[in-house]
Amino acid sequence: MISILSSTLASTTDGYTYAWEPLDGNMSKVRPVDLTIDFGYPEQLGAMWFRYGRRIAREHLPTRWRATYGDKPVPRARLDPPDIGFSHLADIVSQGFRDIVERFEPGIHQFEPFPIVHANGEKDGRPFYLMIAGQRVVISLGQTRTQPPMKEFPERPGLVKPDPAKPLYSFNSGTPMKDWAPVFRREAVAGRHLFCAADFRNFLFVSADLRQALEEAGMRGATFRGPYAVTEDAATV
Repeated sequence: MISILSSTLASTTDGYTYAWEPLDGNMSKVRPVDLTIDFGYPEQLGAMWFRYGRRIAREHLPTRWRATYGDKPVPRARLDPPDIGFSHLADIVSQGFRDIVERFEPGIHQFEPFPIVHANGEKDGRPFYLMIAGQRVVISLGQTRTQPPMKEFPERPGLVKPDPAKPLYSFNSGTPMKDWAPVFRREAVAGRHLFCAADFRNFLFVSADLRQALEEAGMRGATFRGPYAVTEDAATV
């Protein structure tokens, strides 16, 4: 079974939501190291590079972050960061979260460390990381079993298909989430615990085992959608 991994809004100890803001770098210029097109049109590469399944170049990555609500820093005494959060299209995780992922897939994913910087310039001692999933599955779904029906790419110049003889489809994520029933191909996801998918863009996916480990460890902020089915027979998808 495969689940979507997401996160809740971060909140202070007294219940006010806050955001992570980078103090340096340039998130608009962040790009993967490998920009090879493997699926869809060139413009289908998208902007959510942190959920693309490829390593990110460090050149423009922020190296310092601050927790803020409105335009004001969150006082240190009120800051209790969750184990996973989301800001500026990036996933931010704690040391504990990283340790669990590394236990399942050591060295596969990219974790860029940064300090939390408080209003007075003091650096928080708790380590946090930008997490970039390092696995990308090009064709992850069984097209005939997935619901709602997947969207077919119209043939036109520039379309990149893994199999030139077959139509290319992507998940219809514009439909209500309550209606989602994706079915993953076993041969594509077997042995993977954290990955991104070209045909189901902009999400993080986790295996049943990794989900269970995160839940049992009480990773704060982690939410899951699913689990979703995995096909047993790849020949019938």
